[in-house]
Amino acid sequence: MDPIYGFSANIIGASRGAYVSIAFTSGKSISSTFSATPSRAEYTFFSDEGVSLTWQGAGGDSGAGAGVSAQNAISGSIIISPPIDVPLEIVVRGAGKILGTHTTPPGTEQDTFNIVVSAADALSEDQAMGWVKGLAAPSK
Repeated sequence: MDPIYGFSANIIGASRGAYVSIAFTSGKSISSTFSATPSRAEYTFFSDEGVSLTWQGAGGDSGAGAGVSAQNAISGSIIISPPIDVPLEIVVRGAGKILGTHTTPPGTEQDTFNIVVSAADALSEDQAMGWVKGLAAPSK
C-alpha cells in the first residue's frame, strides 16, 4: 500500500449551498468522513468513490476529511457549482505537521491542486484512521 496522509477540504460560512467535487488525479481515498453545519434545512449528500470526494449541501459550514494514499503527490481537480462567496481550503497533513495547503478562491467554479508528499512524512494506517475518526465539524 502507498503511504497515507490526512486530507481535509473545508468551506466555512458560505451564504448559499453548492455541489463540490474533488477528483483525485494522484492519490486515493481509503477512508473518509463528512460534516456540515448548514445555515438552513436543505438536502445534503456525501459520496466517497475512492478517486473522488463529492458533496452537496446548504450554505454554512461543510467539510470532508480522508486518509489518502499516494506516492509523491496528492493532486486533483475541484468543481464548485454554483461558485460560492468563500474559499474552499484544502490541507494535507503528515506525521506531526502540515505538508501543504491549497485555497480555491471565492467565486471560482473550477480549480486544480497539487501537494507534494514524501513517505518520510506519512502517517501510519492507525494514525490515519484515528485522524479521520477524530474529524468533527469544520473549525472556525
